[in-house]
Amino acid sequence: MTAIESIAPLTQTLRPFPIIADRVLKLVKEEDVDFQELTQLISTDPMLTSLILGLANSPIYGTINRRIDSLHRAILILGRDHVVEAVMVHIMRSVKDSIQESWPDGDIYFWQHNIAVGIVTRLLTTNLHLPYVQQSLVVGLLHDIGKLLLLNFKPQAYLQILEQVEKFKTPLHVLEKEYFGFSHAEAGYAACEKWNLPTEFAETISAHHDPPDSDINSLANLVRNANLIVKIAGIGKGGDPYVSTKNLAQLPHARLRWSTMQQIIMSLSDVVNELTSMIFGSSLVVHTRVMRPLQQMPKTPVFVSIIDKDEQLLVRYILTSMGYSTRADFQENKSTIRDKDAIGIIVTDYPDQFPRGVQMIINYQEWRTEQGEQPDNSLNVASLRNWLYKQLLLEAIPAAA
Repeated sequence: MTAIESIAPLTQTLRPFPIIADRVLKLVKEEDVDFQELTQLISTDPMLTSLILGLANSPIYGTINRRIDSLHRAILILGRDHVVEAVMVHIMRSVKDSIQESWPDGDIYFWQHNIAVGIVTRLLTTNLHLPYVQQSLVVGLLHDIGKLLLLNFKPQAYLQILEQVEKFKTPLHVLEKEYFGFSHAEAGYAACEKWNLPTEFAETISAHHDPPDSDINSLANLVRNANLIVKIAGIGKGGDPYVSTKNLAQLPHARLRWSTMQQIIMSLSDVVNELTSMIFGSSLVVHTRVMRPLQQMPKTPVFVSIIDKDEQLLVRYILTSMGYSTRADFQENKSTIRDKDAIGIIVTDYPDQFPRGVQMIINYQEWRTEQGEQPDNSLNVASLRNWLYKQLLLEAIPAAA
């Protein structure tokens, strides 16, 4: 019996798709969609109608600044692909309600992580002009559904595994495999099979912890990339604070301008809060909103001077998620600063090479040495984020994986 076959019975706890969702998905697959018929069908479900109207009026989709009250107009504005996304979000509500066991510290933190991964996958897709518009948000939303299946399969055992992740410094999917014989990625594949989702969805979810694909623009690489960025930004809780820096600079986001990536990270908290409210209801998330980065970036940028370029990128992303503007400069593995007077804060693993008089030098090597060598260049980003907060004389916040 394969891992997928052995976990298949777990999916019996999952509810089938709502009938309305199944009918809508079949209708939008037609080459010439009858939007009037689609409107009539969706209007029979008040919750789905409300969701589509909400999305049509949301900055998530960059729509006009005028209130849209007509369902038909909202569907026309969103288009086929975004209606599919709305239906999948509707399905997520059903999935959420079918899960009996609660995620540690609250289900909403788990879903915030998944929603953020879906959003970043979508943003990477659109900014890189890749042909995954319809799949991107959905696959991101579903990528960790296997964790909930394992939690419901053996709650006490899985809670112990979640506690062991940080203690043993071993990635969650590795510990899962050791205990169950399969990981949450494989369990997610089984869930896709249960729901008869496209094979591409199932294979992408199954592979989101595998090494990067040779095709840098594959959907699996986009989800893998988005998962790393969301962990680095500290949004939600997926149970595993470790990120592999190996090949970080070679993933799809490396093709984007730094200013574009900075904007994605800086705007992520607001978009996640909005979409989370649409799924859970605003009254349930008012006390669990994702922390915004500093509203205005500090005038003095942080200069990041770390020899390992992947770790340099990791630190820059974390600082960006904290609201800081960053700069970096490398030449033959030796840092240089063209305008030393413009630099007030430096994060570096070679502090002795910088002159006295700099406002603050943060010795990254101190934290890095404490971590030791980790398998696959994995680092605890929750720990690093909290350490950087302390070094920057900000109040330390609870780490989120």
